[in-house]
Amino acid sequence: MLWDLDGTIADTVPLIRDSLRHAAVEVLGEAPPDDVLFANIFLSLEAQMRALDPGRVDELCAAYLEWNHAVSRERLVEHPGMVDVVRDIAARGIPQGLASSKSRAGIDLALELLGLEGVFGAVVTSDDVAAHKPDPEPLRRALELLGRGPEGACYVGDALTDVAAARAAGVEAIAVPWGSFTADELRAADPTQVATTVAELRAVLGIAR
Repeated sequence: MLWDLDGTIADTVPLIRDSLRHAAVEVLGEAPPDDVLFANIFLSLEAQMRALDPGRVDELCAAYLEWNHAVSRERLVEHPGMVDVVRDIAARGIPQGLASSKSRAGIDLALELLGLEGVFGAVVTSDDVAAHKPDPEPLRRALELLGRGPEGACYVGDALTDVAAARAAGVEAIAVPWGSFTADELRAADPTQVATTVAELRAVLGIAR
């Protein structure tokens, strides 16, 4: 059982967008239009900042991370019901892995705030792989750490890149529309299934209450 974090388990898309805007203003003096600022939001942070200004990537990343981590303690929350889903799966003894484009420090902080420390048998961050979603490397690395192959595995995510990574890794792609994409947009990417509510996700995963 593999998971994305931002926009899937955690309701962090507004926080990510505000962090990007803060970094752009702090380093570049102003933020570009939203369609430019958020165009690469599902790639690694370094890739996002390189698209904004390839000569100031380190400064932009530092400004983003400093502000994001400072406000996360007040603003980072779960998507309602998702922490219980993860805990219920853990209680059934099903191995779970996290494959995210977030940094290791960001993941550690998020898991602390969500009360999910120690739940995942594998945690793969942007610091752990050379290629990032939609490349399947993060998912394959998580499966490797769990000692599993792709057969019988699935990846739950909220983004088109999550669906693409899951398909490339040979696992089932379960898409949820409470991040940045609508159910119709996600269906167009041809996932295995789209679960439009947490209750539907529970049913798809076989843990309905």
